[in-house]
Order: sequence, then C-alpha cells, then structure tokens
Amino acid sequence: MARTLEAQAPARTDTAATAERGSRFTPKRVMLYLVLILIALFFVVPLLWMLSTSLKAENMVFRDRGFIPANPTLENYETILSAGGSTPVVRWMFNSFAVSTIGTISPIAPASSGPESKWYCVAGTSTIGTVFAARVVAMRPRIVSMLQPVCSMS
Repeated sequence: MARTLEAQAPARTDTAATAERGSRFTPKRVMLYLVLILIALFFVVPLLWMLSTSLKAENMVFRDRGFIPANPTLENYETILSAGGSTPVVRWMFNSFAVSTIGTISPIAPASSGPESKWYCVAGTSTIGTVFAARVVAMRPRIVSMLQPVCSMS
C-alpha cells in the first residue's frame, strides 16, 4: 500500500516547497529586521564613537569631527594606565573583576553541589554553605524561614 502511494505522489521540488511556505522576505519580516537593525545601531554607534574618540590625540578631540581619526594614537590609554596614584584605573579594574567573579561564583557554587548533598541543611558546616547562607541572609531573610521546613523533613 505504501509503495502505491509513493508511486502516485509526484516528487516535490524545492521551488514548490518554497512557494507552499511563502516568500522568505515578507513585508512584516523586512520591517522587523529594519527595527532590529535600528535598535542595534542605537546601542553600537555610541560605543564605536567612544572608541574613535579615545584614539584621537587630546588636542584633536574637538577639532577632528570625523568618525575615523586622521592620526590614531594610543597616547590616551598610556596616560590613563600609567597615571599611578592620581587615578588608580588598574586597581579599579581589578576590583571590578574580583567583585564580578565572587558575585558570579557564590550563587553557582552551592547549586553545583546538587540537591543530594543538602547544602541548605548544613549551611554552617561547610565553606560553600556558609558563603551561600551569608548571601541569603543579607539579601532575602524570608528564604531562611523557607529553608527550615526542608531541613526538618530529612
């Protein structure tokens, strides 16, 4: 029976399948892409402008109004990174890196131990549990009361 149906049905070509689905570029889809491109440009162009301005010499920032600097230089980066004590940018970058690393790892570490280890019940007995408990208590005190019934069930 299956062979009979296959023999009777004509083979579909790619153009027939495309015509059946409709055109890829409908006016609605084109408008959607145009809006998405405009939104992306709204966020990307200021970043590119900042990068362009940072590559201009200090005396050319307000004179050279072009997007691409006539004489690009890394002088501004050298000045800010070697400023030492007046503006400790390297220290600020290190602090940002440390805070973001700790803020990312601290909620992930207890969760990565899995529910079978019951980290939420032994919060005071392990380093990971202590760090997690300190974050929970500091951020959301109601969660501590929610964890109590879970610990008493085991």
